[in-house]
Amino acid sequence: MFICLSSGASPRYRQDILRALALPRGARLQFRYQFRWIAQGIRDQLSKGTLKKAAALIAYIDQHDNTKVPELVPCRFATITDAEEHGTTASFVLTVDDFAYSDNLSAFNTELQSLSGGTLPRWQPDGKIAGTYWLESSAAPVTVIRSANLADWERIVNQIAGYEEFASEKFFYTLQGVRRLGSSKDLIPYSGVFALDPGRHYECRIYHFQPRAAAEGTGLKLMSSDESLARFTTNTFLSIDSRYDLKRARLRTGRPARGEETVISVHRVESDQGSFGIWDFDLPLRVSGTFWQTLVYGIVLGALLASPEVVGALSNPSLSSENQTVIVIVASVAGLFAGVLAAFGLRRSV
Repeated sequence: MFICLSSGASPRYRQDILRALALPRGARLQFRYQFRWIAQGIRDQLSKGTLKKAAALIAYIDQHDNTKVPELVPCRFATITDAEEHGTTASFVLTVDDFAYSDNLSAFNTELQSLSGGTLPRWQPDGKIAGTYWLESSAAPVTVIRSANLADWERIVNQIAGYEEFASEKFFYTLQGVRRLGSSKDLIPYSGVFALDPGRHYECRIYHFQPRAAAEGTGLKLMSSDESLARFTTNTFLSIDSRYDLKRARLRTGRPARGEETVISVHRVESDQGSFGIWDFDLPLRVSGTFWQTLVYGIVLGALLASPEVVGALSNPSLSSENQTVIVIVASVAGLFAGVLAAFGLRRSV
């Protein structure tokens, strides 16, 4: 199993941990490292392209105090679905899975230190950090459990919030999933994309939690990149006005003739930020097409367009039967062609 660590040394690293906790199961998250922070064995596998479909564990590493041994907190299980080298760096895509919780962090850190062969990051006498942040464990740690339970997610948040680098975090949240209105089952994305039916209502369910008092003036802003494909029918600003709560945002899908993709962007908004706040992540959607329905619509429209010519030709006694036949055929073909073209080319998505 691969171990993917992210510290609080920069805002982006902190956000990686927040996103790992916020994304729904099956969504994708990208990490990146310089080669010097990647274990040599993994670099060798990178060059051979053998890392896809590899199990991984995402963990936060607290290293803000160079007088203490860095401490790890497991957050999420995942699968590495893509990995690439770029000059002196590498990036890889993780498909997130169950939450990863350990009720004994001391035991977890001791076990992982042993399983990693002592390659975890550590402070040196000269005040510099050494070790690797993308490393390989000889076995899956037994001091951490897999869970899809929100109670365990809250326990992970309680652990993370206790560290100085997350002490000022206004709130934590997790997008439980997207489900069709009236259903009790969350959709599972395929290749990181949620497949939605056309002309249907869906609900995004977001649970937020703050171990301490709720912060006023904070919230989440949801934005659709193409409202003809996915249009919110409820308020797109979800105010975080309590310490914990479940928020719902409903949307309606359009009816494109062909399947099309769009995204819903989730932004974290705080009182001292702009109206759009800080972008957290995109949720890719694919709305299925209505090809056959659109084709039938086009045929009916074509028949209506052709009917005046057809009726006129058949009711004209001065025309020979051969001319009537020609007119009927030409009018029918032209009408159907115009109707189908109008249905596919001119019909709006919603």
